[in-house]
Amino acid sequence: MNCWKKILMLLFLGLLGPQNAWAVVDFTPDKNKTDIRYTSFMDYPPFGVYTIRDLGFGQSRNEYATIFHELIEDFFKNSSMRSEFVGNTDYSDLVRQVRAGDIDVIFGIYYGTKIYDGLDYVMPAIIDNPVTIIMLPERVGEVKQLADLQKLKGAKFSDDRFSDYVNGEFEKFKLQTESDPTQMFKKLYTREIDYILASYYLGVIKASDLGLRGKLSFSKQAIWNMPLFIGVSKASEYHDSLMRSLIVYIEKKENRDKFARELQEMVRKYEQKSMQTVPPVFTE
Repeated sequence: MNCWKKILMLLFLGLLGPQNAWAVVDFTPDKNKTDIRYTSFMDYPPFGVYTIRDLGFGQSRNEYATIFHELIEDFFKNSSMRSEFVGNTDYSDLVRQVRAGDIDVIFGIYYGTKIYDGLDYVMPAIIDNPVTIIMLPERVGEVKQLADLQKLKGAKFSDDRFSDYVNGEFEKFKLQTESDPTQMFKKLYTREIDYILASYYLGVIKASDLGLRGKLSFSKQAIWNMPLFIGVSKASEYHDSLMRSLIVYIEKKENRDKFARELQEMVRKYEQKSMQTVPPVFTE
C-alpha cells in the first residue's frame, strides 16, 4: 500500500469513532499469494458495513468496516493464501457467488438458514449472537416470561439479521418493522410499542448512537441464541484446504476468546460514546 493510501485509511479510521474497534478492510491484496476471495455482511454492524463514500468531483471510494477484520488478518497472515475482500450492496448476490464458488469464504452465517443452503460450516461457531428484549426500565416488570410478549406490542429493526429459526419464532409476536432508529425509540418512549426484539450488538450500537444505551433495559439473558459460523463454498477449488485450516484455527479456544474480547471492547466503546451523547427528547 503506498503512502497516500495509508494516509486515507488512517483518516477513515479516525472518522469511525468507537467503530475503530471493528477495523476497516484493506482492499489491496498481496500479489505473492494464492487468491482466496471472502465476503461477509454488508449492512449489519458490527459484523459488516459496506459503503461507497462520495469524495466529490466525480470520485468515490469503497469502504468496508467489520469486527471480523482482526480475525481475518490473523488467519491469513501465516498462510500461503492471500485474502481478497469482495463486497457490493447486494448481500444476496454475494451469497450466491459463494455458493457458485466465485467467492471462497463468507464470515458470519447462521446455521439452518435457507439463504446459506449449500455452504459448508466451519465448526465450532465463531461467536454467539444473542437476541435481546429492549424495554424502558420502568416496564421490565411487565415481562416475566416469553409468552408475556404476545400480550404487548413489539417491533424489530428492518436491517437486523436473524436465523430462520428466530424469524419463525417472531411470527408469534406480530412485530412491527422500523428502519429509522430514532423513530423506533420514539415509538418505545411514546408507548406506540412496548418492546423491541433485536440482536444484542446491533441493538447496543443503535441505542448508543442516540445516547440512549444507559436509559434502556436490555434483557440479561438471551431470548434466543444465534451462533455465527464461517462458511466455505463447496464449489471453491480451495475447499478442502480452507476447511482444514479454518477448522484448526477456530478450534483453538484462544482464537475465539480473542474475537469475543474484541466484540466486548467494541461494546464498551459504544457505551462510552453513549454517555457523551445528548439523547433526543421524545414527545407524543
